[in-house]
Amino acid sequence: KCCSSSCENNVIQKADQQEKGGMPFFDTIECYRTDDSRGYGVRVKANCTIPPNQKIIEYTGTACAVKPKPPHEYLVKVKGHKLYIDAAQFGNMARFVNHSCDPNCSLQTWIVDNIPRIIILATKEIKALEALSINYGWTKPKNSSKMLQCLCGYTCCSRDLCSRPKPPRTSTRTPKHRAAVIPNKNPSTKSNLR
Repeated sequence: KCCSSSCENNVIQKADQQEKGGMPFFDTIECYRTDDSRGYGVRVKANCTIPPNQKIIEYTGTACAVKPKPPHEYLVKVKGHKLYIDAAQFGNMARFVNHSCDPNCSLQTWIVDNIPRIIILATKEIKALEALSINYGWTKPKNSSKMLQCLCGYTCCSRDLCSRPKPPRTSTRTPKHRAAVIPNKNPSTKSNLR
């Protein structure tokens, strides 16, 4: 544990204590059911805003040294390490952050007590009821022509989760799919929610 109250890792360590009590890491986000076929998502609560560079939530799950087969959408590779975080069976609401070709968050690897951990960080201001999004960075398997449809709705959308986004045609950054106000029903941690 860090001894300095100004240590950046305290954000993660305090989150550990909150998670044990069932509290969300960052109390300005919530899980919600999307109004399209993406299933669940994570959004900013009403009357809240997340500033750029804010550490939002840790991506939790089971640490695996070998990529599970078959791979699935709740699997994150720890950059710079031969390690995966598998949130299919055990995880928090971070696994419901959806993909976007123009994301408002990114994944960062932090080392805490010599253990790599994944943090979701805001890359720009995220307004009330706006969905959190990351670029999954998936690659198409060799010898596969199957398209994994992207539903982000941005003008720069590549329409395929395994393709690079097209350059934006306009300077507007408004998503087609804004998070609808739907009561949170607290989804369980089972992996069959999508």
